[in-house]
Amino acid sequence: MKGKNEEFSKREIRISELKNNRIDPELLGNLIMEHKIRRSMKHDHRMSNELAEIVIIIIEKLLGSSSWRGYTEDWKEEFRGRAIDHCLRYCHNFSPERCERGNADAFNYFAMISVRAFIQSLKKCKAYSARNVSMNHDVLYDETMWGNDHDMKIDYDSIYSRLPSMPNIDSIDWADGIS
Repeated sequence: MKGKNEEFSKREIRISELKNNRIDPELLGNLIMEHKIRRSMKHDHRMSNELAEIVIIIIEKLLGSSSWRGYTEDWKEEFRGRAIDHCLRYCHNFSPERCERGNADAFNYFAMISVRAFIQSLKKCKAYSARNVSMNHDVLYDETMWGNDHDMKIDYDSIYSRLPSMPNIDSIDWADGIS
C-alpha cells in the first residue's frame, strides 16, 4: 500500500506546499534570474513551468485577499488573465539591484505587476460598462419601441371616470355618517 505522499508526484506535492504555505523568496528569485539570463541569450525563451506555476499561485493568492474577494468570478477571470499576461510580458525586467532585499523581492515584484494589472483591468471594465449603459439607455427609450413621451403621460380624467362616485365632502351630514 502506498503512503500518503506516494500517490502524488513530487511536482504536485511541491505545488500543494506552495499554495498552502509561504512561497520561498529565494527560490522565486533564483527562478526569475535564471529566466532573465536565458531570455537575454534567446529572446523568445519561454518561462519555465515552475516559475509560471508560482506566478499563478501568487495571482490566485492576491485574488483571495480582502481587496479583491468581493468581485464576481467574471471580474476575477478578467483580472487573472490580464495579470498573467503582464507577468509574462514584464517578468524579465526584474532587477535585484534596484530592490532592497535583492532576489528575495521577486514576490513583491510579481505582486506589484499583478495588482497594477487588476487595477488597469478594473478601470477598463468600468469604462466599458459605463459606455454600454449609455448605449443601452438609448435602446431602452427608443421611440419606435415605446412611442413618444406624451403616450406615457397619465390620463387622470380617464382614471377619475372609472372610480365610483364619491360624495361631496360639504354635503355629508357628519352626524348620520356616510351613506
